[in-house]
Amino acid sequence: MNTESPKETFTEQQVTYTLEVRGKFFIIEHVPARVCVETGEQLFSPETVERLQRTIWGRKHPNRLLETPVFEFAGPTRRSTRTPDKRSKTPRRLSGAG
Repeated sequence: MNTESPKETFTEQQVTYTLEVRGKFFIIEHVPARVCVETGEQLFSPETVERLQRTIWGRKHPNRLLETPVFEFAGPTRRSTRTPDKRSKTPRRLSGAG
């Protein structure tokens, strides 16, 4: 029986940290983290977590603002429930044409 734990390899990287609080999104760039090469898991030092919290709760002015689209993932694609436009693009038959 092999009782060895799989080795995880972490590297020091700068990541982008995102958080949603009451419908508001916060994005903090260039955050130091240890990132697992195999899984992508991000680990933050206690000091980094404290600084993230101060940044988010401290109401600092952001460096910039982003506008981003929002999509709903509601399972299978729904078909449109709109009724067809009465002004159809189908050619009309001219009166008197045989």
